[in-house]
Amino acid sequence: MAGTIVYYYWKVDDFLIGRMLGNEQLGYYYYLAFRIPEYMFFIKAALGCLIFTTLCRLSDQEKQLEGYAVLTRLSTVVTGLPVLGSLLYGNSIIVLLFGEQWKPAVVSFQILMVTTALRIVFSYHGDLLKSRGLTWTIPVATAQNAVILTLLVWYLTPRYGIAWTATGVLLTIVAGMPLTLYFYLRHLGDHPFRHVLRPGLVCALTYGVGWVMRGSLPWSIASHVGQGVALAAVYAGFIWALDRRSVEVVREVLTEKEFSR
Repeated sequence: MAGTIVYYYWKVDDFLIGRMLGNEQLGYYYYLAFRIPEYMFFIKAALGCLIFTTLCRLSDQEKQLEGYAVLTRLSTVVTGLPVLGSLLYGNSIIVLLFGEQWKPAVVSFQILMVTTALRIVFSYHGDLLKSRGLTWTIPVATAQNAVILTLLVWYLTPRYGIAWTATGVLLTIVAGMPLTLYFYLRHLGDHPFRHVLRPGLVCALTYGVGWVMRGSLPWSIASHVGQGVALAAVYAGFIWALDRRSVEVVREVLTEKEFSR
């Protein structure tokens, strides 16, 4: 039953686009706007079994929460830069890699990059809840999101197009957060937002710098590459200046300290 709900949740937007807008718009949405961000999520999915096993092996609940905090914070840092790149240079990325004919997918691609990052960053609570035997919370939260997504996509897609389909997916994540927070606070006694505030501030500041850079230089492949390198350097600098804990987390992971034990 839970697997059916999850499958429906991941496929209902594709089905409704195909029925309401036709195969051409479905192609823009599914084969590019959705598919590229999905590759980023595959990284987390591949680690899912390892994460769940690791959390189960940490018998001390404080250690489990520490492991969750490490994963959440690290995921925010890792996904932040590609999301910023897509928001600032998404149009150029799509045109250069796929051609002008794929420009209708750009806005959906940008929105779904943000959505995928949020899904990754706030997904580890599920592994933590399952490690404590609270598996029933996952289908409940997924069923709620499936209902919200269906209603939003059904209303927005025929009126405003695939960009608003992607917006509906993003709004579903946001609308589903109160239930997720309730489960987390009720059963785990911690607040996940506190682990992402500083990395989120770094992303916001870096976006501001990138926006200024993008408007001050002429368009060319060379300038975009240079801006991308500069943006990565600015991002790293803000992390070093404002979020030393994330730097420590990366160092701990690379040296296999504490969490790996």
